[in-house]
Order: sequence, then C-alpha cells, then structure tokens
Amino acid sequence: MNIIDKSEYYLDYLDKSEELKELNKLIKKDGDTITQGYVPTVLEHNHFVICLKNKITHEIYSFIHFCIRENFFDIPKYIFVNYSYTFIKQRNKGLNKMLRLVLEDACKTNKIQAIISVPFKESNSRTIMDKLGYTNEKDDLYIKYIK
Repeated sequence: MNIIDKSEYYLDYLDKSEELKELNKLIKKDGDTITQGYVPTVLEHNHFVICLKNKITHEIYSFIHFCIRENFFDIPKYIFVNYSYTFIKQRNKGLNKMLRLVLEDACKTNKIQAIISVPFKESNSRTIMDKLGYTNEKDDLYIKYIK
C-alpha cells in the first residue's frame, strides 16, 4: 500500500545529530507557541524520527518522533509517539495522518500490537487520532490496536 500518495512528498528518516539540531531550530522558528516541542539530538537505539519532505526543496513538512517499547499492560510490543508536528504553512493537508498510517503499516509488518500517543492538550492530534480509530483510554492516553 502506498500511503504517501501525493507526488509532492517523500518519506525520509532523520537520525543524524546535525539533522535533529536543525529540526529543533525549524520548530522554534516556526512560531507555534502551543506545543514548543523538542526532539533529542541523539536518538537512543529504539527511537526514530520519520518525516515527509518536499520532493523538490527537501524541506521538512511534518514529522513524528517515536520509540518502540515493550510490555505496557497487556501489550507486548508497541510504538509510543513522543512528539509529532506539522509546520504551520503545511497544516490541514493530511500530512500527520499520512505519517501515522506509515506507523500503522510498520506495526503490521513488524508484528507490533499497538500505537500509543499522549497529545498536548492544545494540539490537533486528537481529531486525527479519532478519525484513525484510536481510543482515548484515560487521561488523554490514546491507543490504536493493530490487527
């Protein structure tokens, strides 16, 4: 299944310290005063950053920082979304949804049973997760079980 169906984007991975430092600068420069998130500049062995970039300019439009964890109650292996962000000028294009669908596909391929996310209170992620079938378990802990 080709989740990234828009010809102007491509999926990429960020794992180099200089790329992650630059990403943090871009987040701060973007001016979103609601989240003010941060991505670590050195990723632990089970942490990853995936992003959608413009095919021509290679500009990052949206990204998700996540890690793979084990043993959360009855879930043997799951993805925990640490932080997701779409840059202001690129919002309302379904980019974060596309990235979350990429994660779902990766779960199916790698026998990962769920995706867990705890969005910022003011973020738009709740609406996206509701549309994708996540359940709000408690205290804004959203879980999507993967079949």
